[in-house]
Amino acid sequence: AAPAPAPDLPGPRYVQIGMFAVSGNAERLRRQLEADGLAVVLRERSLGGRTVTRVLIGPAATAAELQRLLDAARQRGFADALVVRG
Repeated sequence: AAPAPAPDLPGPRYVQIGMFAVSGNAERLRRQLEADGLAVVLRERSLGGRTVTRVLIGPAATAAELQRLLDAARQRGFADALVVRG
């Protein structure tokens, strides 16, 4: 697993699990992750003239917690999970 960023980055940090053009798919994933005990945030974003919904877990208060979230995402099969600022 890639190392987490330095803990002095400003703003809350999350792990992005996925990005969906169909909001219902993002909502379904949110429910699955919450059932596993993860804190999930959905964020809409405009990308290429259309709205997509990002599925994030977190926020992480420390670099160690961020790494734990990233590991949890990858263990669930989300190999492309990445760290983002909220």
